[in-house]
Amino acid sequence: MSDFDIKQHATGPAFEGRLVSGIAPVNIEGATARFRMRRAPGGATVIDSAAVIVNGATGDVAYHWGAGDTATPGDYLAEFDVTLPGGEKITVPTGGYKTITITPAIAGIPTV
Repeated sequence: MSDFDIKQHATGPAFEGRLVSGIAPVNIEGATARFRMRRAPGGATVIDSAAVIVNGATGDVAYHWGAGDTATPGDYLAEFDVTLPGGEKITVPTGGYKTITITPAIAGIPTV
């Protein structure tokens, strides 16, 4: 079972996360964030795109899928890279990755 499941060719729901240190949210107000995803277990990076900071005070970020992002079914590893206003960089999760599974769509039926 993965942390997040989405159907092939779907563009929603967004992949969301909360950046925490221990159990406390990390304040990322004024920061920038990127979403990175690669094939599991050690494949090439397939997405390296800007993420949206939903609520900086609570560390909430999201990645909104673009056309083609979910075209290839399979298992993936993902993380958010955040650059704080002072230039410090953090990667979340700090240990390991979030797992994403793209499930094949039934042929001939478009997904939304």
